[in-house]
Amino acid sequence: MTRWSQLPRPLLTAAAVLLVAASSLYGGLWMYAVRHDQAPVEIGYEPKYGTVHHCQQILSVYPDSPALRAGLRPDDCIAAVNGLDVGTTDVLNEAWWNAQPGDPVRLTVERPGLAGTLELHAVFRPRQTKSDEGLAKTSLTEVLRSFPVPFLLVGMTVLFLRRQDPNAWLLALMFCAFIAAAPQPPVSYSVFPPFRAYLLAFRATFQGFLGALFYIFFAVFPASSPLERRARWLKWIGLALGATVAIPGLREGGMTAPTFLSEWVGRMASRAYVLGYVYGFLLLGLVSLVGNAFYTPNPVVSRKSRLILWGIIVGVLPVVAERAAMDFFGYRPAAWLDTLLVVNIAFFPLTFAYVVVKHRVMEIPLLLKRSARYILVQRGFLVLLFGVALGMIFLFTSTFARFIPAGSNIGMAASAVFGIVLVWVSAPLIRRGTDRIDHAFFRSAYDARRILQDLADKARTTGDRHQLAALLEQHCHEALHPKFLTCYLEAADGRLAAEFGPVPPQLVALDPALPLLKDLAARGKP
Repeated sequence: MTRWSQLPRPLLTAAAVLLVAASSLYGGLWMYAVRHDQAPVEIGYEPKYGTVHHCQQILSVYPDSPALRAGLRPDDCIAAVNGLDVGTTDVLNEAWWNAQPGDPVRLTVERPGLAGTLELHAVFRPRQTKSDEGLAKTSLTEVLRSFPVPFLLVGMTVLFLRRQDPNAWLLALMFCAFIAAAPQPPVSYSVFPPFRAYLLAFRATFQGFLGALFYIFFAVFPASSPLERRARWLKWIGLALGATVAIPGLREGGMTAPTFLSEWVGRMASRAYVLGYVYGFLLLGLVSLVGNAFYTPNPVVSRKSRLILWGIIVGVLPVVAERAAMDFFGYRPAAWLDTLLVVNIAFFPLTFAYVVVKHRVMEIPLLLKRSARYILVQRGFLVLLFGVALGMIFLFTSTFARFIPAGSNIGMAASAVFGIVLVWVSAPLIRRGTDRIDHAFFRSAYDARRILQDLADKARTTGDRHQLAALLEQHCHEALHPKFLTCYLEAADGRLAAEFGPVPPQLVALDPALPLLKDLAARGKP
């Protein structure tokens, strides 16, 4: 820590700018790619984008599709396309993007329980668009497509505020690894080829080091864990193992076991090697965090670790458990559940931001801390309302769909009308909620604004200047709490006469020609 803090600040700033630029470029390209990564053709199946498989697994086969007519089944694994190995080249995207409707494609398929491989022949068809997803699912998918945003905002903000803190760097790198582990492949043939290569390299690098970075961060933050104190060499083992699965995957854009290992022990054993590294070090990171939360004599470290642990339990553990069930037991989750769990992982960076701001896990400037806390609460309130609205729309559409024919436009129109009514009804609730948040965080400023607004409203209906002076006295006292307040009105002789207030005898009446009054009038402000 001391050695790191002694590095030149300009060097740390330049490195931070470089990391922010690199991660932001990846996040932006990823969000663009997942919105445009739709080849013009398909054969009609839902794939599983595995990061450690040397094939593309099939989750489901669409009815009346070329894939179904060719004999493709759920749980099949496409190992090669047109004779090219899927595990070593990006042949799937190339074949799909370069094909036209009606072009043939030859699939080499591995089927569970069947020795050897199958050769299946299919014909490309134009990509089918789904029009029955519903507003709730469409909205949830759009949120999923913004997956990198909370990780970038929290990780890079903390990095810039604490550039000389190595823990801030570890946090930023770990959040980059979470971004790289996004469930959809950030490769699009609509992206300029050099950017495509950058997407693959960034994803492979940070995805490969995800397990190691997760463990290292919680091994040393907020203090050295009991596991770290007993086995300091573990973090170096993690980095070495991360390099062995990151470097071979640079061209493919994902974790890949070394070629010699696959040739030596076989595909299944090399897959077990990659899975063992990832889940093993994720588990070690969780063990380190639990150790700091419950088995450290320092109560401050224990309190901070428990807060972070809750964020991990709520945000990260559900999706890790789902992925583990998919990788080890062949579990196939429902699409809505998978999407919901991935969206839920955004709770982790938000929780970390909360504990940084509220509980001083990392020291940040006081003014920024209060402002960040206000933004977190305000945005959290809006996110909560958005989630409730999505749930209500989903329940409405699910219930309404039982009474209308499939594929009818009536359901879509009814959902749209329901959404509009929901927005109209919730507008007063949003306004009252934001007003209460403003009042809680900025009570004095909020009160002053409300009182002066009330003064402005009443002044419009006041026709007597003496009533106006009384209003001024009452509202200015309530809003500004001055030590004394005097209001002067123009008298019949042209002089200024005190309307109220504790005024010395010599100041009961003022000459408008006084230099002080002329100066105030000229400047327009006190």
